[in-house]
Amino acid sequence: MSFKESYNKIININNKKGNALKYIVCLVIVILAVTGIIIYFSNFNKNEENNTNIVEDNNEITEQKEDIYASASNLPVASYSISLSDQSDIAPKFISPIGLDIVKEDSDCIAVVKLNKILYYTNYSEKVNQYTQVPLTASDVTIEKVFKGNLADSFEMLSIGGIISIKDYEKACQPEQIKKHGFDKMDEKEKETTYIEIKSTMTIGLPKLENDKYYLVYLKYNNNFDKYQVIDKFIYEYDINNDTIKNTDTNEWIKFEYN
Repeated sequence: MSFKESYNKIININNKKGNALKYIVCLVIVILAVTGIIIYFSNFNKNEENNTNIVEDNNEITEQKEDIYASASNLPVASYSISLSDQSDIAPKFISPIGLDIVKEDSDCIAVVKLNKILYYTNYSEKVNQYTQVPLTASDVTIEKVFKGNLADSFEMLSIGGIISIKDYEKACQPEQIKKHGFDKMDEKEKETTYIEIKSTMTIGLPKLENDKYYLVYLKYNNNFDKYQVIDKFIYEYDINNDTIKNTDTNEWIKFEYN
């Protein structure tokens, strides 16, 4: 065999080896690329699933919040009322604040407020773990005028009266009162779903609380609830344009001047 033939043979062998090596390298690249694509789309699908779960969880949380807010905005309606006083005990309905210096002095704050919304009713103080027979109404109010004291522009105000379930009301009752009203013959479900309005000498003659109306209020801080509360019956519907208060006995408007 000549030198030239031997050389060409060696070259052919090297070429074949080179081609084989190139083929192997290309095959490895293709495998790695395919594997990378599979891993990418696998992770992408997992992320999509996770994002979907997050959205679903957020939707569930949002729905739960909406349910809470919806239930909070739907105030209970009384099936009937219970009076805590005999007719002989009923005090005069309307008490004018004009000239009552003792009430003025006893008040922490005196103001005209705009009632934005009635929030809820309650007869329970968590702070002292105590139920009362006469419930309180909690309202969101905004300050319009301040005659005495310092108040935030808006706050949660308490006033006497409200509607509560029989279940909550009987927690403040004596055993004989429970029997008198027949609560002992009711099952727990009925007590939870039956609401009553509690009337007393302190609730008779009070103005009806309505959204977007103005009220003159004499307030004192209630430590059991950590909120300002109207003193007894000293809350009056107020005409913001004429500075007058409404007499709930006669429906007449009386000029109010703070001095």
